[in-house]
Amino acid sequence: MNQQALWHDSPEEALRALIDALGGPKAVGHMLMPEKSMDDARRTVLKWCDAERHDKPSLDQLLLLMRKDREAGCHVFAAFLLSQAGYEEPR
Repeated sequence: MNQQALWHDSPEEALRALIDALGGPKAVGHMLMPEKSMDDARRTVLKWCDAERHDKPSLDQLLLLMRKDREAGCHVFAAFLLSQAGYEEPR
């Protein structure tokens, strides 16, 4: 089992940690975009993790990812968002 990083410098980096915890870009792409080919969905997810790109997940997709991440026992993206917004560290 890989240890998740405790701190992330960007939302894209935290999103990548969330995606990795859910099985990687191919698994997440297929879960969120079953109408696309596996490779097209994977490429879309990888674009989300690139700070230079403007392609980002919709709010509905992001909420689904965060729910799945919580179910998987990984809270890295939620913790990143809360810390960036000035909230206390989650318990």
